[in-house]
Amino acid sequence: MKKLALLCTAIFLAGLAVGCKSKEAQLVGKWNGPDGMSLNLAQDKTFTQEGKIKATGTWALSASVVSLKVSTVMGQPKDKVEAMLAKALPPEQFAAAKKQLDGTTDLTLSDDGKSLTQSLPNATAAKSPKGTTQMSVTLTKDDSKS
Repeated sequence: MKKLALLCTAIFLAGLAVGCKSKEAQLVGKWNGPDGMSLNLAQDKTFTQEGKIKATGTWALSASVVSLKVSTVMGQPKDKVEAMLAKALPPEQFAAAKKQLDGTTDLTLSDDGKSLTQSLPNATAAKSPKGTTQMSVTLTKDDSKS
């Protein structure tokens, strides 16, 4: 009886591991966004973003949140981009840009696994009495086999 219980537990845990892996495996590939933007998530947990801003880095999945951590922007290492921005931007704008470069970008995976959405605070929300206005960017999975 003990052996049967251990076997059932082992099968259950193996099923959980496969389920988690398959969710990550479903993320791998190309995701299309607005204005020609695309995000490619690779199996080795790296990403490339193409469009108006090109970036590379690493990604991780936790529950239904995909977190992107940038390592290069427009082909330049993150620290070099920060140095250029420090010279070009007023201090308060640089602080905001640095915070974005140093942090992670979180995208929420839809329940059906077909879209990733990033909520963005509206630039005017801070001046708004409500302060709750948000914009979002949604990417959809490119299932074409080209």
